[in-house]
Amino acid sequence: MEDTGALMVKTKKYLRSALISSKGGLPAEQVYRDYRDIVGEGIPYRRLGYETLDSFLNAVPDVCRISRRPTGEVVVLGVADETTKHIQELVNRQNSKSKKKAKPKRPTRRPMQQSTHWDPPQQQSQQRVGGSGRFPNQRGR
Repeated sequence: MEDTGALMVKTKKYLRSALISSKGGLPAEQVYRDYRDIVGEGIPYRRLGYETLDSFLNAVPDVCRISRRPTGEVVVLGVADETTKHIQELVNRQNSKSKKKAKPKRPTRRPMQQSTHWDPPQQQSQQRVGGSGRFPNQRGR
């Protein structure tokens, strides 16, 4: 069994790395998944003596800060320490993903509707007078 103090230090380190690597924080639902993707197991908040993930996140203000967006969505932001401050600065300087305006789609062209009573014009038959057939205006050279 791992010592609770060592487990807390390790959990804080991994949680900070998961949160700082995302610009603008993570939605509360995604924090657990990102931590699990990095570490290979979920956040061990129960082994650390916390009933819920929210209570654990509120208990570590040196690692994360919880806020709300204007839409009401709960967001968890990473708090950098001296060793991770430079990483957070690099992440914050990255260009945000901009939502490009969708160009209005041009209507697709449809073929003109053919009249059901239309007959193509008849081909006129031409009689050839001499010549090789390649150049109809030139006669027997």
